[in-house]
Amino acid sequence: MPNLIALEALLEPRRNLQNCHRDLFADNILPMDRGGLCVIDWENCGLEDPSQELGVVLFDFTVGRPQRTRQLHDAYIDAGGPGRLTGRGAFSMLIAQFGHFFESAAKEWLNPESSVEDREHAISRFDELFATPLTLERIDEFLDAVSG
Repeated sequence: MPNLIALEALLEPRRNLQNCHRDLFADNILPMDRGGLCVIDWENCGLEDPSQELGVVLFDFTVGRPQRTRQLHDAYIDAGGPGRLTGRGAFSMLIAQFGHFFESAAKEWLNPESSVEDREHAISRFDELFATPLTLERIDEFLDAVSG
């Protein structure tokens, strides 16, 4: 896992602390019948740097699509969003979350008391993490897309 170690070196402290969702992945954002969005699953909410949360949103909604990254980023800024991607460290929350996902999947798979279903779930989580990995190159692609 040299990639995870390289990513860990990018972690930086949170700066502009505000209340944030802290788990703002696509499966926690639902369309409403009359338009708009509903954000669910607030159990992890708390103080965070909105710049770091912005990195999570861009990854989950636009990975591999630089034009879409730019569009979502610009719409966020135009709507008054407070986060800014000022460098690789803006992806600290996402890096930490990926590390957590790997760790929890490994624990689930390695636990001698895990059921077959638990291990299959762990394997599916690994498959998802490896299918769209977070890498230094990918972070740089996001930064390039939003810098114009």
